[in-house]
Amino acid sequence: PHPDHLEPALSQAADLNLNSNLVESLEGIENLKCLVSLQLAHNRVESMKQMPYLAELRELDLSRNLVR
Repeated sequence: PHPDHLEPALSQAADLNLNSNLVESLEGIENLKCLVSLQLAHNRVESMKQMPYLAELRELDLSRNLVR
């Protein structure tokens, strides 16, 4: 699908696996209000300061990142 069509689908995602994708920031994650599981292992996230409260989130993997 064209990238413009991905935004509505992504906003409804319950499970998102972004392992090993060179992710550096959690910016924009607040728009994914349906997330139940977020996999971010093996990335470059340095801080949880941008991590908003996501009411449905039950699983968060930030292993092998730069978070202190």
